[in-house]
Amino acid sequence: MRETLALLEQDFTEFWELTMARLCERSLSQQLRDEVCQVKRECRMALSEAMAKLKELQEDNGALRAQLASFKEDMKHRDNVYNTELHKLKEQLHRKHLDTRRMFPGRRVSSVRCANTEQALQLLKRDTLGTPACIVIHTGTNDLRALQQHTARVLRKVAVRATQEFPDSRVVISTLLPRADTPPHIIASINRDHQRMCHPTQRTPVTPSSPGPLAPT
Repeated sequence: MRETLALLEQDFTEFWELTMARLCERSLSQQLRDEVCQVKRECRMALSEAMAKLKELQEDNGALRAQLASFKEDMKHRDNVYNTELHKLKEQLHRKHLDTRRMFPGRRVSSVRCANTEQALQLLKRDTLGTPACIVIHTGTNDLRALQQHTARVLRKVAVRATQEFPDSRVVISTLLPRADTPPHIIASINRDHQRMCHPTQRTPVTPSSPGPLAPT
């Protein structure tokens, strides 16, 4: 009997220890689960805050981009206005300081300004110019900016018209001087084209397909 009670007591003790151990394990597991859940909640909150800040930064970035685009557009407009006014000022100074008496001493000289070569073609009439002894064709900024490499070809049209309308007049094409707003190779190329289309004989008839009485200055 005593041996049986001793065995039962031993079994009960082992059972108690095993039960307590399992309870401790469950408690530890629950604690770990709680900690994991807490970490997840904190991560979600941090992610939500980060997303909110990112959205705010994106909105600020969009506003800054819009301001920058508006600033660039405003600067571009100001540059255009500045360049236009500067061009007008240069043209005014050029006309103001043009001394026609020094161009052909002892002769009467008239300076006729044309906005472009199209207007020059319209002005080349006896009713407008009379019977000049010499016609000097000079390229200004307007056509040079618009025509670039085609400047010489268009000037040839003006020279041909001048020769046809005024066969007794000498037609002179003024070559281009170096300019700060035009690459030197373009100026040189246009001047070479001027030289090729000019002819030393003054009174040879000029057609669009043949050289004529044009002289470069």
